[in-house]
Parts: sequence; structure tokens; C-alpha cells
Amino acid sequence: MKASSWGVTIQQIAALPYKSSSDALDAPVSVLLVTSIDTRRWVLPKGNLVKGHSAHASAAIEAQEEAGVLGAACATSIGSYCYRKRRDNGASLMIDVDVFPIAVTDELDEWKEQDRRERRWFSLADAANAVDEPELKGIIRNFRASDVAPAIAAGSPASVREAGRGFRMFSWFLALLRR
Repeated sequence: MKASSWGVTIQQIAALPYKSSSDALDAPVSVLLVTSIDTRRWVLPKGNLVKGHSAHASAAIEAQEEAGVLGAACATSIGSYCYRKRRDNGASLMIDVDVFPIAVTDELDEWKEQDRRERRWFSLADAANAVDEPELKGIIRNFRASDVAPAIAAGSPASVREAGRGFRMFSWFLALLRR
């Protein structure tokens, strides 16, 4: 949690699951969105940091639980957006969400929240139009898989399968460079 002009802001992470139609730098990219449980609007898989895991590993876990996808998560956030979450009691909280791209490698037939959410692949333009938050629209609209592919290929990803085993040596080196 951190202070803001709204009072306390809660920090969350989100996955931006994506796939490209080919390995070409200019290949069309699709983004996976899920419906929220309560309002049924289109959102990214998101949630709180998972204890004992990095932010990008937590995003990979959210992608698996909410969207049923596995893949390599970029260790660096590509941006953040804020939204106001309304509580049942009428109160509202400001949520600040860091977004981590996930290069999807597997779509599961069964996953934790499959009965609570719908998942759908969108083009970048259609995904940007489907979400409500203006900052998130910009993140999606400006996303380029070719910008994050080198970081994923260099050994900085964390997938759900890797999250419990730790990361390769190069990952800790990249983490030190960011400090």
C-alpha cells in the first residue's frame, strides 16, 4: 500500500497474456482478456502479489488461475494504470496495477476460475476498446511484442512452472541492473 491524493492506494499486478501469429517482428499480436467476476466487463487477469514470489511471477500465477494460460512473464512492467474499486459497503479504494506481459505458450482446458470467467483473444485495437481504464487502453494499444521478446529470450522470464524453482542466473543479474 502507498499513500496518494485519494488516501491509501493498493498495489496489484496484472498479466497481459499475448501471442503472435508468427516470429516476424511485425506479426499481428493477440491479447487475452477475461471477464471480471462481478461486473462481467473485460479486464486483464490481475490480483495481489503472491507471497514469496516476484511481481512478474505473481502475474504469471494470476494468468494461470484467471485465464488458464501458461507462459513466460517479462520481469519488467510495461506500465501501470489506476482504477477505483467499489466495495459492497459503498466505500471505494484506489488500485494501482503494474502490467507484466506474458508470452503464452499453453492454454489449459481446465483452470481454477473457468466457471467464473469468460476468456477471449482480441486484436490489440479491439482489446484496447474492450477495457474501461484509459491508461490500460494506452498500454494495450502501444504494446509491441518485439519490445519485450529480447527480455524474455535473455532469460528473465518467470512462468508458473518456474515460480517455485527460482530463476536462472541471468535473472538475478537483470534484477541488479534495475536497482
